[in-house]
Amino acid sequence: MRLTRMALQGLGLVTCVLAVACDAAGPDGRGIHSQVGIDLRELMPARLQGTPISVIDAVTLTIAPSNGEEQTLQEPATLADPSVRFEVTVETGTAAFAAAVLSNNGTTLFSGETEADIQEDGFRVDLDLVAQRPVLALSTDSLKLTGDGLDSFVVSNIGAGTLEWSAQPVDGVEMTPASGGIAAGASQVVDVISRGGVPPGEAILVRFQSAEGELEAKVQGIDPVFAVAVTPDEGSVTLVEGQGTGLEAGFVVRNTGNVADTYTISCTGESAVTCTGTSGASVPLESGDSAAVTAAYDVASSAGGTLILTATGTQTSDQGQYVITCCLIGIR
Repeated sequence: MRLTRMALQGLGLVTCVLAVACDAAGPDGRGIHSQVGIDLRELMPARLQGTPISVIDAVTLTIAPSNGEEQTLQEPATLADPSVRFEVTVETGTAAFAAAVLSNNGTTLFSGETEADIQEDGFRVDLDLVAQRPVLALSTDSLKLTGDGLDSFVVSNIGAGTLEWSAQPVDGVEMTPASGGIAAGASQVVDVISRGGVPPGEAILVRFQSAEGELEAKVQGIDPVFAVAVTPDEGSVTLVEGQGTGLEAGFVVRNTGNVADTYTISCTGESAVTCTGTSGASVPLESGDSAAVTAAYDVASSAGGTLILTATGTQTSDQGQYVITCCLIGIR
């Protein structure tokens, strides 16, 4: 069971501590007028940082004073726009406070209640919200796929109990797995594979469903871009006396395109530098990933030279290099 302490700088402390902030009279000249802040970001696990979405749709706040009328307020709330503000006026005396986080089908997901003594010089209420149901959340609201590309959603349960979820089939897109059960605080990776069903420049909606609400996320079609970068562009090495054979230099190969690719690695030397091999003949990389590659080389004379490493992929290649300086007695 997930429990979250409401706090002004966390998830929703109903707070009015300083007289300057909360001793203003209400519209009819009675009571204490205050702005109550609730922030949903504490519900968001680290794995959902970015552009996550969830079935959370609104927050309600009910205040029932012992000597006044009960008032219930509701404001929209999402993980993308997690800050909620309520304008309230509370009579002095004892008051009951209750808050609830609702899903997009009206289900109560989190709730809590407490009582507080409202004084003329201010009041403070600490209220714990407890998860009542599973809560469906996705790591992002959109993916971009090439004609046969693959990407993933992370489906999470940020509530209590076991989240039973399913994905609605969409022509041209395969989702694996298409359903599952996720324990409280856990998550599951769902691979989305385009089967030619999302042309570049177009988009389709995929739906994730649960008893507590459903979510829509966008899958956009994009043209494949093949690109690679090898670094350093122009590094430098100064050898010390006695060096000349069995030397090594490190490079980084990065896939800067938007599709996975495999890069063939080759190495050459110029002037007195000779490349004797690399740590691998090829490097497979997903979009945005990188890998370290080591090149071995010898230097035949004090003339030095240049060591060049080339990564060649689909429709693209790039080179990195080191300038080798060696005017040392130990190299002939």
